[in-house]
Amino acid sequence: MGEIVMKTLEPKVQTFPLNRVIFDLDNTLINAENIKAALFQELDTFGISSTQAKTIYENTKKQNAENVFTLDMFVKLTTEAHLSRTQETVSVQKLQKKLKKIAEHSVVPYSQEILTDCVKKKRDIYLLSSGDQDWQMKKILWTGLAKFFKRSHIMIVAGDNVFQKKCHAIHKIFGKFFDGSHTLFVNDRPDETKVILESFPHIVCFLRYEERNTRFPRETFNALQQSFPKRVLVDTSLQPIQTLEAEINENLK
Repeated sequence: MGEIVMKTLEPKVQTFPLNRVIFDLDNTLINAENIKAALFQELDTFGISSTQAKTIYENTKKQNAENVFTLDMFVKLTTEAHLSRTQETVSVQKLQKKLKKIAEHSVVPYSQEILTDCVKKKRDIYLLSSGDQDWQMKKILWTGLAKFFKRSHIMIVAGDNVFQKKCHAIHKIFGKFFDGSHTLFVNDRPDETKVILESFPHIVCFLRYEERNTRFPRETFNALQQSFPKRVLVDTSLQPIQTLEAEINENLK
């Protein structure tokens, strides 16, 4: 009797049409670093150094079980640091007003055009983000992106194992047998994207590479492309998404 050889088949990616797009938020659709810089700049007006500001920012996340930034806690810790030198308090309302102005100009180029194009082409669009619910929703509203998404299409997760929680959120929306068919995932993190690719064998991912990003050098994006050559596209701009359907189908041949 002949020997039975077991073969591991690479998942076959179905050709599009592209029916749905799942977008990450921070540093994908909005420049979250601009907003963080505005927070630090505000602390500078209170005589708090950039080093102290970073410490306050990190301590803000440590003050809750889900290890996420919240504006109220940031203001509380800033006030405590400031009161050690003066009797002035930090106004949440005043800070929010300044941050809103910064956020309005922190939308990544082509974000609104891409979202408008998706709506025009009747693609279902979803937002999948991690962080404090209230803080993430503030940024979505301040940047004007809320108008593109149904509230039921906005998924925000927090806490430990965020990558797995994002996968769970996707299954919750599309069903436990969802495999990523006809779906584009737009993100900026190669480590998180790798988990998505492994969890949904038919999904295709577009990664926005930010040249100023020190956390993830270009090599990490290249490595992901090499591991998933027909399912990962990388660019410094979101603009190629507008013509991505044809490029994806060409890659899948």
